[in-house]
This record gives sequence, structure tokens and C-alpha cells, in this order.
Amino acid sequence: MSDNEIMDDCTISIPVTKDFGLKAITALEEELQGQGCWFDMSLFKVAGKATRDWELDYSLEGPLNATQIIELLLSKGIKFEVYYGEDTISSDAS
Repeated sequence: MSDNEIMDDCTISIPVTKDFGLKAITALEEELQGQGCWFDMSLFKVAGKATRDWELDYSLEGPLNATQIIELLLSKGIKFEVYYGEDTISSDAS
């Protein structure tokens, strides 16, 4: 992703872990909502693993775009994957 590229219509998938559990993810969602950002969310559980997915598509409302939300997650050191078109981008990829 180039510095000037703005991602839209993507899904952010945040793994629910012992280090960053659902309560922490919910607190982050409430922080974003406090800034006026709203979007669709879902919780997936498969084979004992859970992810919290944020749909940053037409449902995204507020002052931040998808790229700015991704940058916020990166600045907080949160691990996640972005599904953008046919691409998957991991926050911990080197």
C-alpha cells in the first residue's frame, strides 16, 4: 500500500487472543464510536479461534476512512489482517 492510497471496501480481521481479548477490542470500538466512527462488526469463532471483523465498506461512517483506522491499529501495535479485494495484508508482515 502506498502512502497516498486510501483503502475502502475492506475487512479488518482482529484475532481475539489472551493478550488482546474481546473486552480490549470492544473498548477500541467504543473509542472509535466516541470519535463518531461507525461500521458493521461481527464475531467469528472457528475451531476454537475467534476473530472480530470490522467491515469498512459502505457502512463506514464518520471522520476516519479505512486507511486512517488501519494506521490507528498499527500505531497501537494491534495485530490484524486486512482483506482488500483479492489481497490479504497482515499487520505483522515484514
